[in-house]
Amino acid sequence: MKCPIFSVTRPPYQQNDYIGWITLAKLESTKQKRLNQMLDELKKGGVYMQMKWNG
Repeated sequence: MKCPIFSVTRPPYQQNDYIGWITLAKLESTKQKRLNQMLDELKKGGVYMQMKWNG
């Protein structure tokens, strides 16, 4: 099932990385921080896990 958050702008490996990174956090506050970072990066574009990305 496709996740509408990612749309078609991110390759599957990035989608998997983001989801795994968020779900593996032990604290709820860490999960929220990571989710916020992911959403900010997707909105901004050109960034993947705080690295420049030309996709």
